[in-house]
This record gives sequence, C-alpha cells and structure tokens, in this order.
Amino acid sequence: MAQLNRRMNPLIIISSILVGAFLTCCGSLWFLKQDMCGYNELQRVSSENGELDAVLVTYDCGATTGFTHIVSVVPQGGNDYSHVAFSADKVYKPEEFDLSWRNGTVFITLPKDYREGVGEKSVDLGWGRSVKVEYQ
Repeated sequence: MAQLNRRMNPLIIISSILVGAFLTCCGSLWFLKQDMCGYNELQRVSSENGELDAVLVTYDCGATTGFTHIVSVVPQGGNDYSHVAFSADKVYKPEEFDLSWRNGTVFITLPKDYREGVGEKSVDLGWGRSVKVEYQ
C-alpha cells in the first residue's frame, strides 16, 4: 500500500498542475474574449415624427485608450450606433455638442474649436432610407 501511495503522489501532483494550467488558460481566453469597449449615451433627440433618434455617444475602450464622440441615427429607442453621421477623436465636453431635427434633417452643432472637418452629409439607414445631416 505504501508503494502504491509513493507512485500516486507524483501522478496526483502532475494531474493537479495540468488541471490548474488548463483552467487558467480557459479563464484567460474567456477574459480576453470579453468586449472591453462600451458606449456611453450622452444625448438623445427624437425626430419630429418620433420614428428616429439622433444620439451622441462616447465609445470608450478603457484607461489605456482614448475615446471617440459619435453621433448616430437610430430607430427610436434603439442602441445600434453603426449608422454614424459624425465622429471626433478629440476630447470635448458633451455640452459642446447640440443635436436637433428640422424637416427630417439632423442638425449637429459642433464645438466652437472643432477644426477636423464635418462628417457625413447623409446617413444610410438601410431599407432604402437615408437621413440628411447638416452642421452648424
């Protein structure tokens, strides 16, 4: 019995190390797969007919990266920010932007010191539909 225990000890140790390494790798892969980026909604303005929203968000990937201001046009209440009208990488205060709608057109008031050029003149929403964008 003592001889069996001496042989089992190295097997138990090696098995424990392998299981521990496997679990560590699985946990690391799960963590790396997680999306570290996220959207933070700052302003949302509905169109006159209530079908669409113009939304100002920041897209932030954490402490080691900058963030981007994005203005998107989405169906009312939606959060698919892929229909981008405007984006800026420079840091601005949210109150430096203003969104409004007039006659089905999105008006984006940009920060006073914004010099990067304007964004899109229209946003293709798919389904054969687009929205005109103007800058102030």
